[in-house]
Amino acid sequence: MGLKPMKKILVTGGTGYIGSELAKHLDSQGYSVAITSRNKEFYRDPQYEIREMDLLVDNSIYHLCEDIDCVVHTATFDERKIHSYPKETLLANGYGTKLLLESAKRFGVKRFIYLSTFHVYGQQEGYITEDTKANPISDYALTHFVGEMYVNQYSIGTSLDAISLRLTNGIGAPNNVDRWYLVVNDFCRSAYKSGEIKLKSTGIQQRDFISIIDVVKAIEHCIRTNKRLASLTQVFNVSSQESLQIRELASIVKNIYEKRYQKKFSLDMPEVYITEEQQKKLYVDSNKLRRLGWETTRTIQDEIHAIFDLLERSQDNKC
Repeated sequence: MGLKPMKKILVTGGTGYIGSELAKHLDSQGYSVAITSRNKEFYRDPQYEIREMDLLVDNSIYHLCEDIDCVVHTATFDERKIHSYPKETLLANGYGTKLLLESAKRFGVKRFIYLSTFHVYGQQEGYITEDTKANPISDYALTHFVGEMYVNQYSIGTSLDAISLRLTNGIGAPNNVDRWYLVVNDFCRSAYKSGEIKLKSTGIQQRDFISIIDVVKAIEHCIRTNKRLASLTQVFNVSSQESLQIRELASIVKNIYEKRYQKKFSLDMPEVYITEEQQKKLYVDSNKLRRLGWETTRTIQDEIHAIFDLLERSQDNKC
């Protein structure tokens, strides 16, 4: 028996990099959207219903999922906070996720979608599927893996259809969100402001970049399906199934910049001899989700142009 259509969606972290784009998209598709914030008084004229939540405050989560059909949990502590607040990050990403699941179960939520990371695999090269053994080697990945384990726990023996999505490296213009430290955004901003990129490393690291727009559509696809997803698998990879070295990314930004602005560009990166072993590609398989009808539509070139568009608008607004 399939699940009934989802109408009311709670997006935790609805003001963040992915959460804000997801909330905007779901609203445009006719869903009733609620988002969370640690301080709802901050929003004087909110576009969505605001529910106050702090992942480190237990009683802020207890009633959070009342009258909600589906929860999309994006509100975890990010990779920057792990170094300064390791204990708090583990509590927020792990135990905070458990409390949110308990609230979802208590109020009869139909589906719970947890945004995790492919870093739980602990691999930066080779072929990765959902069956690849998790081996989180960073504290950040470990906190997300703990969150996943709670999702798995609540998907068994309850009516809650709880799954985890393991995202690769999301990219997209950071509208109203401070994500300029991410490598694609940083390269584009450096190019736009100074006409140069300087690599501080060899740049041979492999990355699978996926558009935030495609991530949002993957999430909506999971919301929309009437199948019980947890009966198929507890984890779905969300990836482009393509990889680039950081060196290659810098060259793509350079080529787009020169064609777009008709200006010379300085790309400063060390010469390296790349061994056959280092040429091994990263391939993150996302065919489980693709077989359900989701597909990617945006290229890294599309997103680089979108980031330059944002930089131009920001410059115009300053004038």
